[in-house]
This record gives sequence, structure tokens and C-alpha cells, in this order.
Amino acid sequence: MKKFMFVLLLIWSCAARAQWQPLNGPEGSTFYSLAKTTYGIFCGTASGLFKSVNEGATWQRINSAPQEKYIDLLNVNDTLVALYDDY
Repeated sequence: MKKFMFVLLLIWSCAARAQWQPLNGPEGSTFYSLAKTTYGIFCGTASGLFKSVNEGATWQRINSAPQEKYIDLLNVNDTLVALYDDY
């Protein structure tokens, strides 16, 4: 029974990986976090903050935000809270 469960888990995990698809997301930078609000999807990267208003089809850099490494993004009552590392 344990062997059967292991094989089943292995098959399921391989199938789950096949569901990921590449996006036309922010390129050329390390991705750290995502947060979704009613204003769009926000992506924190090593080179700044990006926003998508079309479910990730295209991304635009938010130039008014500090161009730092964003390590965490949170949606708090539909307000984006961004934590970044400036060194």
C-alpha cells in the first residue's frame, strides 16, 4: 500500500508541474513576490515593482516606486504593502 501511495504521489507531482506556463512577465530579474488587488497584479523583483492589469499578459514597471529589491508584497484591505531591501 505504501509503495502504491508513493507511485501515485510521484505521478500526481509530475502532472502538477506540467500545468505551469511561461508568462510575458517582467524579464531579466529575480522574481520575489506577487500580490493581487482590484487594481491589478503586482510583482516584486530584484529590479523594482511591476504591475499587470490584464491577468499577467503584459507588465509595466511602476516608475514612481523605489527601484529596489522587493522581497514581499501583501494585499491588506485592497491596499498594496511592499517590503523592500535597499542594500
